[in-house]
Amino acid sequence: LVVVNLPSANSALCMGPPTPRRSRSGIPRRGKSAVPKPSGPRFRLPKVTLPQPEELLESVKDAAATFRPLQVLTGFVLALMLVGGSIVATGRIVGDFLAEDGRGEVIERAILFGAILGDVQSAYVEKGVDVDRLFQTGVNAMLNSLDPYSTYENARQAEDLNVRTTGRYGGVGLTIARSGDEVVVLGALEGYAFDAGVRPGDRINEIDGVLIKSSTPLDEVKEMLRGEPGTGVELVLSRGGSPKPVFSLLVPRKLVRLPDVSLCTVMRPGVGYIKLDGFSEGTAEELAQGIESLQSSAELSSLVIDLRDNPGGLLDAAVSVAQQFVPQGTEIVSTSGRLYGEDATLTYRSSRPPLVSPSTKLVLLVNGNTASAAEIVSGAVQDTDRGVVVGQRTFGKGLVQVVEPLPGGGSLKLTVAKYFTPSGRCIQALSYSSNVRPAPAESETDEDTEDGFESSGRTLSSGSIAKPVAKDTKVYSTIHGRPVQGGGGIAPDVVSVPMPIGALERSLLQRGAFFKYADEWLQRHKGVPTAQERALAQEDTYRDFVQFARSQFLNKKGEDQLTLQDPTLNRQLKLLEKALNSKEEKTRSSKQLQVLRKLLVDEELAQFQTQKEAILLDVREAVLGRLTSPSIRLRSTLSTDPQVIAALNLVADDSRYYQILQSPARPS
Repeated sequence: LVVVNLPSANSALCMGPPTPRRSRSGIPRRGKSAVPKPSGPRFRLPKVTLPQPEELLESVKDAAATFRPLQVLTGFVLALMLVGGSIVATGRIVGDFLAEDGRGEVIERAILFGAILGDVQSAYVEKGVDVDRLFQTGVNAMLNSLDPYSTYENARQAEDLNVRTTGRYGGVGLTIARSGDEVVVLGALEGYAFDAGVRPGDRINEIDGVLIKSSTPLDEVKEMLRGEPGTGVELVLSRGGSPKPVFSLLVPRKLVRLPDVSLCTVMRPGVGYIKLDGFSEGTAEELAQGIESLQSSAELSSLVIDLRDNPGGLLDAAVSVAQQFVPQGTEIVSTSGRLYGEDATLTYRSSRPPLVSPSTKLVLLVNGNTASAAEIVSGAVQDTDRGVVVGQRTFGKGLVQVVEPLPGGGSLKLTVAKYFTPSGRCIQALSYSSNVRPAPAESETDEDTEDGFESSGRTLSSGSIAKPVAKDTKVYSTIHGRPVQGGGGIAPDVVSVPMPIGALERSLLQRGAFFKYADEWLQRHKGVPTAQERALAQEDTYRDFVQFARSQFLNKKGEDQLTLQDPTLNRQLKLLEKALNSKEEKTRSSKQLQVLRKLLVDEELAQFQTQKEAILLDVREAVLGRLTSPSIRLRSTLSTDPQVIAALNLVADDSRYYQILQSPARPS
């Protein structure tokens, strides 16, 4: 038996679920100022350090003798890993070690798992069993039975996780996906590939003279784009609507910093707006830089921080962001878990005066995809009465993970604690039970990113069963005595809902109809971007899109099909129609089915008018995404965003803003 004491530099994560995309939202993501890192504790999984042995083999044999002989004979494989650690010295020390905290039982199960893997490799009916894939599937099924956030990351996935938490990598700053046989650019970061001339919708034909084929794995394309900062990569691209449909670009590789602040702007005189998309190592510095730029441009009377669709990130980053708003010495968050000891709690407090003046009105925008680290900031601002939370109840992810490096380049991401807001609320909305079905094997997707941030190229499946936590009936209070709700997520002080997504619009988004239309529209409107923008604003653009969408969903007879709004319903209708037509005689039911189908299609097509405003916004955004920068496109959508408008109206009404933050009147 070998006990290894590995050097560790893990991080505490507060990262929520993947953020669902939609066409109307801006393109997320990071810069630099002088904000100190929080002085809170660092998390580490416990390590065992034992003396160096003089006779390794004899010690291992003594330890192995404590197990059942049959298991030892059939499955025990010794792996001696000398990675800067300490090894068990004697059989007596090994025995004491195994007896502590049930470690012997853990080692016994590990040996059994190794025996099963060995039997599969040597005796399974088909040759060439991928033992590594079996191992990953088994370990992740085990971890996912605990909760969906505890996972084993192989070397590639661990590298992508490192990119998400540090926000840095050597590359060109592209988000890519496979569309049919082609590799398509979904996004190009400003300051990197966008400045070199790459645009969303471009097809990558060659990279440094290597032809990109339909069989070229997306991971291989990503690795070809990445490289040492200071080098360049030659891309051959094809672009619809360009005077040169096929052209080459030399794109420089840089140390890419994935931006967490995607937009920093002045919305109205004295009113600043910052869109914050994540929490990584550089987030606090980037946010401080944005705040300072707003303060230097004009007197800042109000500030809107947009945390919608923010999945979270590093706990330290959340603390560093929150302390830019709350008074020095204020409690921001506390964490509790077995890792710290029984009934032990760690508390994080602001270590410096706030960057934003206490006289500046503060509004945080949140929604159902605001999670984890973003909820820590929202809870701290709400519980300290520093600002008003506007929007919808947040996701409710109150779990903390640590990332532990493992031999071979992989890592373990394990849930070790829950966190609590200053008022004592645990905002975790779901509890996860064990003793459940094993998770299915992870499924691969066709989407990946060169920066490894937007998508990991896999879908996390959890074997854990999620259920709502017990209803929290305790009354929590802010500093001013305002009652706030517990039991899952952060409830906003002011409820504001976004523009609703209709069934037709959702279906069009899911099918990539707007992205495809942008391709076709640009093919028919070649020219310089300014002329194309003028053409896009014409009245007939929407009518043209409706014709395009309908042409995509016609059968061979030219009849409309109910595939836009609800493909599931359409499949069920086809099955019912097939069953009715299989009968010897046509029935009246089959005729009525055709009438029903026609009614459903008519209702679907009518939504092109009832949802015209929202669909037209999606159309224009899809085309403008090829012509303008992400920040300009995001800025253009804010004027029609109902939740942003609600925030701006609130900060413009002093009496309403301060009344929300006042303590409730006591009964006389």
